[in-house]
Amino acid sequence: MITSRLAGENRVPGVLQGRKKETVKVFLQSIPKRLKQTIVSVCSDLYAGFLNAVREVLGQRMRIVVDRFHVARLYRKGLETLRKQEMRRLKKAWNPPTIRHCAA
Repeated sequence: MITSRLAGENRVPGVLQGRKKETVKVFLQSIPKRLKQTIVSVCSDLYAGFLNAVREVLGQRMRIVVDRFHVARLYRKGLETLRKQEMRRLKKAWNPPTIRHCAA
C-alpha cells in the first residue's frame, strides 16, 4: 500500500494484487511525477521484492512503514526460536541429583 498527502488529505493511490518486484516497479513508474512527489510513506509487510522496488523507484530515503502484525509475528518467531534453543540446552545440561538437592 502506498499513501500520499494531497491537498491536506492522505490518499491511497494503489493497492497491488501481485507481490513481484517487477509488478511493483511498473506500478510505481506509472505514477505521474506530480503525484509521485506527494508520496510520503509506503506501508509494507517486509517483503524484500516490494521494499527493493520502492527504494529503486522512489529512492532510498522514502519512509517505509511496517504494519504491526508482521513486526509482532517476527518478534514471536524469534522468541519461540530462542525458547526452543534454551529448552534443548537446559535438557542437555540438566542434572537431576543437583536439581533434587536444590529443591529439598
